[in-house]
Amino acid sequence: MSSGSSVFSTPTPRELADEQSARALAGFRDLWSNWLRDAGLLLHSHDARPQDPAPELKLLRMRQQLMPKMHALRQEYPCLSKAVFMYNLETGEREGAPVSHWAAVARSMALSPDQLAACLAALTMYRERAAPALAERDRLASEVVAGLRAVCGAAAGSSTADSSEAGRGGGAAPAPAAPAAGPADVTPEAVLRLCEGTEVLSRNISAEGQAIDIVKDFLSNGVMSVVQLARIAVLSYPWFPDALALLTTLEDMHLQRQRQAAAEAAAAAAAEAAAAATAC
Repeated sequence: MSSGSSVFSTPTPRELADEQSARALAGFRDLWSNWLRDAGLLLHSHDARPQDPAPELKLLRMRQQLMPKMHALRQEYPCLSKAVFMYNLETGEREGAPVSHWAAVARSMALSPDQLAACLAALTMYRERAAPALAERDRLASEVVAGLRAVCGAAAGSSTADSSEAGRGGGAAPAPAAPAAGPADVTPEAVLRLCEGTEVLSRNISAEGQAIDIVKDFLSNGVMSVVQLARIAVLSYPWFPDALALLTTLEDMHLQRQRQAAAEAAAAAAAEAAAAATAC
């Protein structure tokens, strides 16, 4: 009779992480969808009566109440900071937003020239702060992957050798073991290197996250009104507002307008020169 150990097996770290991520995402979806519903109603009231300050004041109060809850959720589930951008919050499926989605949101922002300049400055600030972390990311990730392969490969080799030895010869005395030709046993040094590499990579990712948080704080404290922030949140659904994607899209649209203006100016100058030459 087989034992029931497989039924009550201990979850693997990956299974535990997946379960934690799913629980965090479910809690976030409930909190965010409820807030968006109320924010959408207040935006409708604001657009219908722009001179009435009540909807904007209510939006401000709602945002002030939301932020501590969001912060607490992120503290409890650090994985949430990245996960919210990788899921369709309506379906719960892993699905990133298409570029065209952020272009539509960016066009609806109706930024003033000063606000656009502040957004472009915020993107430059992010790149300056995140550049050192991003420059190291690939190397650190490769080192962690190599460390995982070394540790897991050695552990798998040792386990296979043990199983092979135990299964030999039924009741007969086991034959003398030949020198192992497979992977070496896991060494404490290899495990230590893997742990150190994982910690450094985690700090690297946190450094980029801090740069993004600085940008978001910058934009939400004086650059954009609470009505604009709420509109961005509502129009971003079913995705969570991605500040970096929006800023990059704004930059692309700004550069495109500059190129178009330059081309039109050049065409106008050429037409003027041609007209002057004809007049002569």
